[in-house]
Amino acid sequence: MPSNITLFIPQLIYPLKTWQQDFGFEPQTPIFSMLFRHYKSSDTSCVGLYRSLFSALGLSNEEELPVAQYRYINNQITPKMLICADPVHCEVGINDITLTHVIDDLTRDEAEEIISQLNQHFSQDGLEFLLDEVQQWYLSLPQTETFESTELENVIGKNIFPFLPCSESRNWQATQNEVQMLLHLSGINQSREIAGLPTINSLWFWGGGQGFIAETGTNPVNQVFGNGDYTKIIAKAGKCSLKPLPKNGDEIVKTMINHEKQGDVFVILDQLVNPALSNDLESWQQQVNNLEQLFLEPLMHGLKQGKITLQIDSCDGQRITPLKIPTLKAYFVKPKSLLKL
Repeated sequence: MPSNITLFIPQLIYPLKTWQQDFGFEPQTPIFSMLFRHYKSSDTSCVGLYRSLFSALGLSNEEELPVAQYRYINNQITPKMLICADPVHCEVGINDITLTHVIDDLTRDEAEEIISQLNQHFSQDGLEFLLDEVQQWYLSLPQTETFESTELENVIGKNIFPFLPCSESRNWQATQNEVQMLLHLSGINQSREIAGLPTINSLWFWGGGQGFIAETGTNPVNQVFGNGDYTKIIAKAGKCSLKPLPKNGDEIVKTMINHEKQGDVFVILDQLVNPALSNDLESWQQQVNNLEQLFLEPLMHGLKQGKITLQIDSCDGQRITPLKIPTLKAYFVKPKSLLKL
């Protein structure tokens, strides 16, 4: 039985209707479009890469994502409840506040200084801010509580008010306001402002789910291919082997053929995220071309030969399964546009 490969490709379809309306953009995606000429689409109701990945491991859409639980790597400290508290920059408008930047250029000394300032203020409330990786901060709570939040990736470029975290036992908006006032007084932020850099004027609290264990059915996830935090987190949560993203899809197919264990394989292709978030249509198109040539074309050959089965999760609520294997003749047939999916 061939292994099933699921490609997770955020921002493949989501921005296209807006770009067509605003810029008259028509994507050139011949290989994707061929695969989608005859397909079955299932509704996952998952928006964003983190939510799509954890849903594929068995987490229900109603549950808080356990990102902090699996992202935090300091095993010497085991907080009762851990929440991501990532440094961000927000722009204040007349009626809204927009989260515009994730701050990713701090030195460790700068991060430690800000964390120390936060802890001096919040220690009386039993809250402790923790620094793991330089750009990945956490908040440790003295006891577990029901916590609902929105993933950071789904708030970038949006008004934060509809997405603020909440729980029955804590006023998170008040906590966030206190954090913002402290950050405003930070000497590091004053230096960044003078240098023309975006200040750290808020933290985004999210990913506080607890106790998740991936489902292990008849066809568990055995391998994850990809680079970056998404890949490490989902491999750790799914207790599966982690491999860096290879140069092309041929290497993935060969690995599947030679792998002794049967099971699903996740391939995380997040190259479209940054161009989409910055509305860089030219870069988005170039990245799509690369994905088609390097990954989709080789995977189509494996699909045609019966070596693999294939799904494409666009991380916007759709998971697409090609029903007919395209042939070269499909190049001469006008394919379905991604805009119509």
